Amino acid sequence: MRTVIVLPTPHFRTVLRRLLESPRNAVCCPIGISILEGEVRYLVRSVIGGANAPDGATRMQSIIVSTVERVPDEATLLVPLRADGTVAHIVIGYGALEGRAWGVARAIPAKSKDSYQRFAIVDSIILPGAGMHELKVSSPAQLNAVQRSQQPVLPPNLERWSRTIGALGTRVWQRLTSLRIAIIGCGRTGSLIAATLVRMGIRNLTLIDPDTVEEHNLGEMDGVNDSDIGHTKVKALADFLQRHCASSHAETSIRAVADPIVIAYGAALAADVIFSCVDSDAARLASGIIATLFHKVLVDIGTGIHFTTTHSQICNPQSAIRHRIMGADIRLILPADGCLVCFGNLANYEEALAELSQRNRKERTDRKYWWERRMGSLRTLNMLAASVAVQMLCDLAAARIRSSTWVHVQYDQSSLVRMERIVRRASEAQVNCPLCIRAGLGLDGITWNSE
Repeated sequence: MRTVIVLPTPHFRTVLRRLLESPRNAVCCPIGISILEGEVRYLVRSVIGGANAPDGATRMQSIIVSTVERVPDEATLLVPLRADGTVAHIVIGYGALEGRAWGVARAIPAKSKDSYQRFAIVDSIILPGAGMHELKVSSPAQLNAVQRSQQPVLPPNLERWSRTIGALGTRVWQRLTSLRIAIIGCGRTGSLIAATLVRMGIRNLTLIDPDTVEEHNLGEMDGVNDSDIGHTKVKALADFLQRHCASSHAETSIRAVADPIVIAYGAALAADVIFSCVDSDAARLASGIIATLFHKVLVDIGTGIHFTTTHSQICNPQSAIRHRIMGADIRLILPADGCLVCFGNLANYEEALAELSQRNRKERTDRKYWWERRMGSLRTLNMLAASVAVQMLCDLAAARIRSSTWVHVQYDQSSLVRMERIVRRASEAQVNCPLCIRAGLGLDGITWNSE
């Protein structure tokens, strides 16, 4: 069982600042838990201090982070695990040991009262946020091993990605392509994002969408044709990506999950980044809840075409063009830096929440055609939104984006394009946000509601 600490970049900065200010005082971090197949993740929720931590802080589920100038021995690593509620101990070196880290955790599942004597090695510390870094952790058996800087491992068929690597840099491309991605909603925008990511070298992709391919999908979706009508979008898209986009020289895992996200949320838990390309507020809120509870980077994409004319007037092309307004919103939301609710929210938040909680959910037996649900779509607009979303992920991996960011694109009636970028700033809204206060709760928060 691998043991991983997920420490969002804002909390990591706070931990380092506390340790620099007072190196002898350990820092206590409350955690949530996410258990995957073969892996347990401790999700750092906040940083509450060390010697000055509030009474009872050490009795809650938490990890302890301390610092050392000399290589710690095994006993030093294990001592904090004797405290009630402490599940892991991370030691960060400074001075001559700068860049090195050690970590141990309680074994899962613990089978005895003296569970601190049964420990597991912390395999890595994931830092979701600017740079998307991951810290490798030395085991007690490697206490005195020399820490070597890892050289970038180039792919065997370098020519395939040579231009992408030339634009991003080898290390950024490596971090980008090692990310595990989940795409929720694999229609027009989602399929474009999937094809782009796989062509860039992404090796681990999960596609989540319960819908089947219909004839009206063929005009704008990537990876489908007439023979796919009636089949699930995710299966058709996965087959296309594996045949036509993935490299034959690199192992690529593309998983197709044909269920709604409220049922298939477990499939997204192994992802580092979630792309939400859905067309309903309930599914969008579900994606946002999962990303917040489990410390996932969320890229939320929405596109829209609106007419100020009546439906009958839309049949007149001249009238439609004169009164058309269309645009896209792409929100990249980082763990511990706000959530979908407090950074833009949803068009119909209360309705979405009611549907998720099933208080106002009705089984629909009547089939609605796409034109009864939306005005239409354009591949050009979906391509623009998909390109901006993927580029934002590239810039995040390169640490050019350092906080949650919202890009709003709008075409006016004269077809002039206006693009606005909004960077999230810490505010009182985040403190009072019903979802942000549950950030990092993991499995304990999966029954979340607004009360």
